[in-house]
Amino acid sequence: YLLQAVVEEKENRTMEIVITSVSPSQLMTGKIIGNIAVGLTQLVVWLIFGVVGLKIAGQFWPLLQDFSLSPEYIVVTLLIMLPSFVLVSAIMAAIGSSMTEMREAQQISGMFSLPFMVPFYVSSAIMMNPNGALALALSYFPLTAPITILMRMTFTVVPAWQIAINVASLVIFAILAIWFATKAFRLGMLQYGKKLSFKEVLNARTEK
Repeated sequence: YLLQAVVEEKENRTMEIVITSVSPSQLMTGKIIGNIAVGLTQLVVWLIFGVVGLKIAGQFWPLLQDFSLSPEYIVVTLLIMLPSFVLVSAIMAAIGSSMTEMREAQQISGMFSLPFMVPFYVSSAIMMNPNGALALALSYFPLTAPITILMRMTFTVVPAWQIAINVASLVIFAILAIWFATKAFRLGMLQYGKKLSFKEVLNARTEK
């Protein structure tokens, strides 16, 4: 959604009007916060329906009555998913700011979406050996870490220090992604209609 919004606003020149009232960093940060708010609202609605559904289904299937999530699991999920959501939103905003057409943006965004699916592809290996080399490696890579950590917590006790390192790295990468998205957006406004490369964005001078 954020990717589509940024590309469309560039194409119809809406950005040029909005940018007269706010700075690029304010606009990009606001878009990311808004996208997160929409996502969390959807998540809350799904959780409410899930809880209600489990209570109703528990009346017919007794096994579901014992289903519950520990408070620790919920806390870790929130600590991991929030910076992950920011990271993904910033990456999509940066892609949208760097591309000139929606088709190109969707192709590039697909490449960044694939790593999130890797833990599902190797889920059997993670389940069989949740503390193995593969599971640990995926736990420390920002794009695969959220799903991998939660999978491992289902089958083993993940040390607190690993969770802390994971959350800290996600927060750092999320901040860097916002910074990069802001630079890409600012440079994209200056070079309207031109596709930007990763190197061009990094080498661009940062101006207030």
